[in-house]
Amino acid sequence: MRKAIALAACLAVLTAGLFTRPTRSAPQRPLQDEIARRKAAASESKPRKQPMPASVQDFGSLKAAARARKTVQDAREAEPQPEQVESDILAQSSKLSRHKNVPQEDFGRSAEMVQTFDSLREKAQAAGAVRVIVGLRSGFEPEGELPTFAAVQAQRRGISDAQDELLARLPATGRGSITRFETVPYIALEVDADGVQALRASPVVTSIVEDVHIPPALAESVPLIGAPTAWAAGFSGAGQTVAVLDTGVDKTHSFLAGKVVSEACFSTTGSSPNTSSFCPGGAASSTSSGSGVNCSVSVAGCDHGTHVAGIAAGKSAGFSGVARDANIIAIQIFSRFNNSSDCGGVAPCVRTFGSDQMKGLERVFALRGSFNIASANMSIGGGQNSSNCDTNPLKPIIDNLRSVGIATVIASGNEGFKDSLSSPACISSAISVGSTNDGSGSGTTDTVSSFSNSASFLSLLAPGSLIRSSIPGGSFSNFQGTSMATPHVA
Repeated sequence: MRKAIALAACLAVLTAGLFTRPTRSAPQRPLQDEIARRKAAASESKPRKQPMPASVQDFGSLKAAARARKTVQDAREAEPQPEQVESDILAQSSKLSRHKNVPQEDFGRSAEMVQTFDSLREKAQAAGAVRVIVGLRSGFEPEGELPTFAAVQAQRRGISDAQDELLARLPATGRGSITRFETVPYIALEVDADGVQALRASPVVTSIVEDVHIPPALAESVPLIGAPTAWAAGFSGAGQTVAVLDTGVDKTHSFLAGKVVSEACFSTTGSSPNTSSFCPGGAASSTSSGSGVNCSVSVAGCDHGTHVAGIAAGKSAGFSGVARDANIIAIQIFSRFNNSSDCGGVAPCVRTFGSDQMKGLERVFALRGSFNIASANMSIGGGQNSSNCDTNPLKPIIDNLRSVGIATVIASGNEGFKDSLSSPACISSAISVGSTNDGSGSGTTDTVSSFSNSASFLSLLAPGSLIRSSIPGGSFSNFQGTSMATPHVA
């Protein structure tokens, strides 16, 4: 019995072992457990950080967002708003004006032009007025290069409109003696100091210069240049016309009898300087018969034009001018100057304004369809120019003439410069002429006259020393100067 009970107990134990899952103990990982324990201990030993408020936690992202918004805002503010552009420009101009004394109307103008305005204003303040030639913002091409008559008319309308616009902006009380030009974008007038400032403020004005005045710059000389040989070959000037822009021509002189085919006068009466017109009736201009006659010989220099015309086209049995069979267009461009300070000595004297020279050249251009005009002779000059002076207001009208085959021949001047020419001979599209000796005096034949201006850009040389030619009243006289050389070329 006891054996049976013991056997039953053994079976019960075996059965429980077969059907009951014994509880397993955790695997033994002594190294990992030790590392974890030490980390936990270290963490417990450190002071715990208090959690940051949400506003602090987000500060970095908020700051970055703020920077991004500011960048966008700055970019928008940097863009000029249409309504602010003009005020910004004016504010900047005002700021610079306060610090640099630069008038707002001078912005965009060259320093040279600003200085010219300042000088003209000072001169007008001192003298009461000043004569100026003003360049206008209007398109220009020499008319001979324009493709159609309609294009010519359109250009002339543009010039007239620009002149009208300028005059509309000028105070009527500050201007006088206005000269308009038909074919070139200029206008000449006398203005006071306020008038100068009005011109300075006008957007129509592109240039301005003082309308300065300048003085007048053959028996042996004509053979020297080979004229008799040319005559024998049939080149005597027949059928050609020379325009003489000078002090007028004595058309009754035997040397010039029947040669003057057209006349004109452009002359100025003004207060600063004190001048009087030589035109009939004291007018500013005239194209009537007799308007090209020489001014009174009681005024020094009034014999100059007749002498020049004789050199160019005079003719007699004894001797003749260069183109002895050519005709003359006599254009009087001088004015009477009444103050000795303007004459450089004894008054009265003759001088010519640039604006009257321009009008004279425009008259030549207008006559091109009526006469076969070879050249325009200008035996005048003043100043010193070591290079071309193509900003001179005469250049556009000289270019007009050149574009239709008419040369403008100008004296180089009589100051004896070796590297400079006078004005307007310094204009690149003009033909400048210096003087040589013809052997009649002390000078050696074909050497440059001691008084003649020369430069590397001088066009030609011709005899100009002691040249015999006609003078008003039927007489002859010997003159010398580049004024006498020029008509040898014209």
